[in-house]
Amino acid sequence: MKPNTRKKRGHAHLFGNPTFTWFQAASSDYKLFPRAHDHDVRSAPDAAANALRGAALDTLDRFLPKGLFVLSAGLLCWGLWGLFEYAFPAWHLGLQDSNFPAGLQFIHFLAISLTGSIFVFGYLKRWPHTRHATITMYAVLATICFIETMDFGAFGGGTTGVMIMLAEFALYIGLSTYLLRSDAIRKHFQIASPRPER
Repeated sequence: MKPNTRKKRGHAHLFGNPTFTWFQAASSDYKLFPRAHDHDVRSAPDAAANALRGAALDTLDRFLPKGLFVLSAGLLCWGLWGLFEYAFPAWHLGLQDSNFPAGLQFIHFLAISLTGSIFVFGYLKRWPHTRHATITMYAVLATICFIETMDFGAFGGGTTGVMIMLAEFALYIGLSTYLLRSDAIRKHFQIASPRPER
């Protein structure tokens, strides 16, 4: 009686048999059986982009945190001077805009003062919530800028005013992105780094 030489059918035989390499190749497109070299090829552009972003952030980390501190100190002084002039009109400093109603003028300089003070004192005290509070104030400033530009013709109105407004929006978005991604900001405010993705 001849021994049974017929191979057992099953998953191990199915995927181990070279006959079925086409199935493995097809499955790799669906991430079921990814091939090592495919992973390397696909991850290379991502690795290069991540390295480029990391180098850009490292460059910004050298000067931008202190630059933001100086900028915020300037905003704080500007806002306080504007509030002072608002409260004492006789001390004409040229900061008020005659096109804006009185209430908008007050909100304008109050928001500027708050934005500057939050980052300045948060930076000095290493307050962990400084970056989120600052980003919130950037959103407030952007909203006020939109109202002043569209309803009261700030920056000269028209196309010029809109272009300046959009440039201001881009600045807020860029600074907000930096505050959220910068390792130097996390280190200064003693914020734990996010866990790496698996």
